[in-house]
Amino acid sequence: MKADRNRFFYVANRESGKLISPKKFFYANWADKIDLATTRPVEVVKMRPTATNKAEDVCPNWVGGKN
Repeated sequence: MKADRNRFFYVANRESGKLISPKKFFYANWADKIDLATTRPVEVVKMRPTATNKAEDVCPNWVGGKN
């Protein structure tokens, strides 16, 4: 088990390393969920910074979610 700064709490099988349960443990608006097949976050497109999008008010900020 691991609470990460991205505000997701991960539970993995200690023998196989396979991700069992990735859940938000606090508000995060940059990702909807974690894809179990790829183990990557499913990002909210409007929160991704680009040349035309400042992506303001992204939670958690650079400090992280567990601090």
